[in-house]
Formats: sequence, C-alpha cells, structure tokens
Amino acid sequence: NCDVETGDDAICLKNYNGGYERNSMYDIYIHDCLLRTTSHGVKIGTETQGDIYDVRVENIVLKKHRTANERRYPDVGGYPLVAFSVQSNDGASVHDISCKNMYVEVVDTPLFFILQNRTSIVPGATLGKVYNITVDNMTVKKCVRGSQINVSEFGTIENVKISNFRFSISKCKTTKGNLCCIR
Repeated sequence: NCDVETGDDAICLKNYNGGYERNSMYDIYIHDCLLRTTSHGVKIGTETQGDIYDVRVENIVLKKHRTANERRYPDVGGYPLVAFSVQSNDGASVHDISCKNMYVEVVDTPLFFILQNRTSIVPGATLGKVYNITVDNMTVKKCVRGSQINVSEFGTIENVKISNFRFSISKCKTTKGNLCCIR
C-alpha cells in the first residue's frame, strides 16, 4: 500500500556486501502500490551477490513521474525506463519470482530480464542463475520498445512464463540522441 514518487528505482531489492558473503533474501510480498519514477518501477537487482527468491509482486500501478529527472535522465521526459526487471549480475540465484496484475501508463521497456557476470563489481564471481519467473496480467498503455531477455555466454534463463500481457508500442514523437521521448 505504498505511494512512491522518485527519480530512481521505485521499489528495488538489492543484495550486495562488498564482495563478502551475503545472506539470501526471500519470502517477500510487494502489493497494492502506486509508483511514479523515471527509472525502474519494480526491480530485483542490480546488486545480486546473495540469492533472491520467493518474491511476489501484485496489484501495481506504474505512472509517469510528474517531473522529469533532468539530472539523471535529461532526455526521458518523466516516464519510467522499465516497468518490471529481474537481474542476476553478481553470481546470485534469482528464482521463483512472480508479478501479477500490473498496470503501466507509459514506459520505455515493459520487461527487462538479464543474467550476466559483472566481475568488476564482485571479483571472482561466477555466473548466477535466473529461473521460474512468472508475469501474469500486465497491461502497458504505451511503451517505446518491446521487452528484453539478455543472457551472457554459457548462461540460461529458464522457465519464464508470460501470460495476459497487453502492450502498445508508440511511435516516437521526439528523438534526442539515442533516446526516444513520448510527450
């Protein structure tokens, strides 16, 4: 039941301890929230040194930020970069994640899933795992791009189920650099 407006990630689960052993994060329930951001709506990652699992995200409304974050994202125009993101970047196993009933007013990229190994952050880290991800009943009124699933060499993202996913890609009205702005 949160109402969040921010120029950074609205809700973000991170698990990092400067390269030292980190405990797992699990049994997390995020629900019935109104979010306004110029970054990610709900993000699992970027820092993922310890495992993250059993996360339920339900009944989320994501809207355009009322003012653009000119300092961080001068060309975005106030709308979110990503609606729902799942990441393993630093060796963690990220699994059993569900997102259900999300309404998105406007966003650049609706879904963004990534598995990579950032040894620059955690030296010696091995490639983590991403699996058992479910997205059900997501409506995106306007987006600039389709969703992305990115995997580093030798990795796999397994058992991803996306159902009842409705979105409309809008044409760019203004282009600034490599970014596209919906005004």
